[in-house]
Amino acid sequence: MIVQSYNFSLKYDIVMSASGKLIGDTTSLIGYTSIGSILIFQNNTSNFLNVKREFKCLDVMSQCLVMASENTLTIHDVENNFDQCFIEIPDGINTLAIGQFHNGKCNQDIVLIGGNCTLQGFNVQGEEVYWNVASDEVVSLCVFGFDNENYIAVGTADNCVRLLKGEETVFSFNTQSLPTSFAGLIYFDQTYLLTGMENGSIKLHRQQLELWHNNEEQEKIFKLISNDENHFIVGRRNGQIELRTLISGQLIQKLNCDELLSGFLYSDLRGVGVNQIVAVSKQGNVKGFTIVDKDLDNLNLSQSRILTELTQKKQELLQQLQLDKIPTGLDLRCGFQKNIANQCLNLVFILQEPGYYITQAIIFHETYYKEGYIINNPQPSDKLFAPLKQLVDNQKVILNCKVFVSQNPHGNYFLILETCPTFAKFANFQYVDQDLKIQSFVEAKINERVPRYVKWIDQCFNINEEIKKKFESTNEFVFNTINIINQQKLQIHFDSKEGKVIVRCDSIATCGDIIQDLCDFIQIQDLMTVGQFPVEMQEFKKVLETVQQHKSSKLQISGDVAEAMNLVKSYIVKAEDSRMIGDIKTMQKMYANVMVQNRAIQTELYKKKQNNDILMNNLKEVNAMISKASQLRVGNAKNAITNMCRNAVKKNNLLTLIEVIQQGREI
Repeated sequence: MIVQSYNFSLKYDIVMSASGKLIGDTTSLIGYTSIGSILIFQNNTSNFLNVKREFKCLDVMSQCLVMASENTLTIHDVENNFDQCFIEIPDGINTLAIGQFHNGKCNQDIVLIGGNCTLQGFNVQGEEVYWNVASDEVVSLCVFGFDNENYIAVGTADNCVRLLKGEETVFSFNTQSLPTSFAGLIYFDQTYLLTGMENGSIKLHRQQLELWHNNEEQEKIFKLISNDENHFIVGRRNGQIELRTLISGQLIQKLNCDELLSGFLYSDLRGVGVNQIVAVSKQGNVKGFTIVDKDLDNLNLSQSRILTELTQKKQELLQQLQLDKIPTGLDLRCGFQKNIANQCLNLVFILQEPGYYITQAIIFHETYYKEGYIINNPQPSDKLFAPLKQLVDNQKVILNCKVFVSQNPHGNYFLILETCPTFAKFANFQYVDQDLKIQSFVEAKINERVPRYVKWIDQCFNINEEIKKKFESTNEFVFNTINIINQQKLQIHFDSKEGKVIVRCDSIATCGDIIQDLCDFIQIQDLMTVGQFPVEMQEFKKVLETVQQHKSSKLQISGDVAEAMNLVKSYIVKAEDSRMIGDIKTMQKMYANVMVQNRAIQTELYKKKQNNDILMNNLKEVNAMISKASQLRVGNAKNAITNMCRNAVKKNNLLTLIEVIQQGREI
């Protein structure tokens, strides 16, 4: 049970808050106030740290205060009152997380920055110790683990979640809403990751396996806290606090603070040796809660589970009474076929038993068909066709389908048959018996037998038995496909004699998906590839040129602003001199010049902001291209490509960057 322990007010509106040890061994509560100062509450005493900047993130690391603005990171030693470091972050800062990172020798505290498609890690001295790319803007981060096992959970604006171990991706998945908070723990060498989303739902993964998903749409999740291996705590934006079980996500208790949260912490603020839930509201009210009586929680949970099981059993018996005349062993089959008119694939349900009709089907999926995709059969028959327009490319999707079957096409009683067909990862690419002319390609040295290649194709594409037999009888074959949605061409050349695979496609992202999936199937741990992508590289060169132009413009605008500010200073001095000697006419002229220069500075600052926005968008495209280039390789080669691209960007060497992306080497 959650019991309130204390309640007090900081007497200031709080924008965001954090906690940690800044001075001595006592835990401090830190709040960024609405008036722009940092409030440090310790031992029932409030002190202020005056700052002149606006901050987006706040935390504590190694007894130092970590403050992040839109493009800068400051690590401040509060006890000695000096800045440990001040770092400019060109890719911007969206969120940060504090944790430990193993550098090959020992663990060290780092602050991990999530920006514009990038991840950067700094130690307390401000040295960069970690760098990686993300698929989109990073919106949430979490660092957890113990000893030398450190994990990083990353949530991006494209609703993608990745769990990293160092620079390697352990697993990734997509969510139906923006991932806003994580909580992770390692229990009996198993990695558990809780993910909270903007729509209020929660899901739990153990390694790559999704254990459960709570689809209840509620208020946006502010923060998740995992306090042990049995429970976790949910803090929602509107002040609602929930205690749930880790094993199923079931709600045990719910409290409401009736105020919007600016902080949700798990800290020993009172110094009693036990961490407590600390809820800080926007109005500056602080409430502490303690978790007690776990045995009583388990008893309530058991009673709730029994009631749920009995209700479910009752529904099953009522349904069985209605359907006792319909046999349960009906043979229902599923398949996929082209739908040229809608430019998608149809999911086809076929009933093998005569005398029965399919009247309706409902398709569920947590991302694409969350509310259920209902397909009514225009004329009840033994077949039903469901167009799958929402499914995107290059993702394996397992659908949960409920098919309504009846003996009477106009009857009121139905037997519900359940099936879970798998939409293959590259199902939208349909085989064509023609030679495709494609300029872009990536080539990999892979020694594998043709039957293994054919097995992979059968698993990831839609092909029939005739095509499979045709390919299996050769040592070399070319697999030509066209995407039914966007008409994108894809050709894969398998040559087991030469020991190579050539993927031809004008999309680097699609080539990367093919390489990653094929290597995962064949279990290749390390692979270097080379390629040429004239179509995308031509567009990428334009992006790089734009980046250079706007970097130059940024310097020029900064120079113009500095020059105008110097003129303002000189005009003010001259105006004051004229005032002192009574030369009112000259004084008025000088102050008029000050007004002119002031307007000029405002104009230049507006231009600087526009220039910076364009620069950030283009840098995002550069980081996205680096991410796509790394997907063309596997293992150590993948990490090497990322580091070489990073170095080329730092040195502003555009030719080297393009060479690394295509050939995997520096000029």
